[in-house]
Amino acid sequence: MSSAWQAEWRRGAGRLLRSGLRTAASLHPTALRHRLETRKRLRGARPPQARAEALSEAIQWLYRSLDAGPSSGSRCFRVSGGWSACYPEVTGYNLYTLFDHHRATGSRESFERALRMADWLVTVQLASGAYQGGYVDQPPEPTVFNTAQVLQGLVRAYRETLGGAYLSAARRAADWLVAVQDSDGAWRRFCYLGEFRVTDTRVAYPLLEAWKATGEESYRAAAYRSLRLVAKMQHANGWFPQCDNSVELVSQPNTHTIAYTVEGLLESGLLLGDEDLVSAARLCADAMLRRFEIDGSLRGRYDEGWRPTVSWKCLTGCAQTAKNWIRLYEHNRLPYYLNAALKMNDYLCACQDVGTAASGRRGAIPGSEPISGGYQPLSFPSWATKYFCDSLMEEARALASISGAADERSAGGTGGRAS
Repeated sequence: MSSAWQAEWRRGAGRLLRSGLRTAASLHPTALRHRLETRKRLRGARPPQARAEALSEAIQWLYRSLDAGPSSGSRCFRVSGGWSACYPEVTGYNLYTLFDHHRATGSRESFERALRMADWLVTVQLASGAYQGGYVDQPPEPTVFNTAQVLQGLVRAYRETLGGAYLSAARRAADWLVAVQDSDGAWRRFCYLGEFRVTDTRVAYPLLEAWKATGEESYRAAAYRSLRLVAKMQHANGWFPQCDNSVELVSQPNTHTIAYTVEGLLESGLLLGDEDLVSAARLCADAMLRRFEIDGSLRGRYDEGWRPTVSWKCLTGCAQTAKNWIRLYEHNRLPYYLNAALKMNDYLCACQDVGTAASGRRGAIPGSEPISGGYQPLSFPSWATKYFCDSLMEEARALASISGAADERSAGGTGGRAS
């Protein structure tokens, strides 16, 4: 049996297994009820909640994900298994969201919870300075991507408090990331599945935030090497190769990992004032916007021609993409980005169940729509709800800036007429 035939057999078996699991998941009673209620909201039979309520319910769910065990780390909820163990990676960027919520609303609870999350992260750092991949009930293997997401949270905690423990932990994490990077800018060691992925733009972005906080030039240089490598790999239509957290589906990446790549390029470009990086992000974001306009939604996976390969939607990727569009709108003031994001957030609000009393589901965003879809089936990953909160808060800032500008023009015009 040839190795090529064996590989194709494994891919075929994997497809059959995933298809069977999705079919079984779709028949779960909770999945059936959730899909029915979501369809009613999507069809307008039950209008989705207002934005302020949606954000409040989502934040409350993030709080509950912290309270579901003795440690102050973020957890996910699984319909068939309940709350997961703590997840260091996700805790790193979830605390960033809670700090943003404090800034937006004045919520002292969000601020204090974010600090407790940062304190917990300091205690679970590995001796090397790295952070483990996966949940804390799994073997503590140092992982590049996960370390970077924790790094971002530690830097934010330092910026909010000037706490030396956060800065020390952040430096150790950033130093490790620099040390294990290859000379061409790729991270090939200590990676998920042992494979380089273009989603490492989301490693570069936290490194740049560490550079801003510390002035350490090696962090900026490492980040820039990674960003330039990924930008050179981009296809002319905006699509990226090596952009999925799998081996067999890398030719049809998930919108979650596509949006990660865009976010890393965009936020890094904005931090550096590098319009080439922003343009690379925009090229991909524009292709996703066109698909959204054509299909009325974003599917879960796209091939190199931007053709959807699945019917289900990855709600994490939808929320990330909405946020990316708003950030592009804030950068260039082209209204179609904000318009698309508003429509996407309407859709996400319809996918959020605030009518259930179930603490693990109320206010959360599921991995997929339908909930039995191919991304995190029958699960409510906390990063989906995190990005939903981010998108709603980014939307509110953008709309407030429009209102403020309109008020200034009105005041200016009135003053002119009075004179």
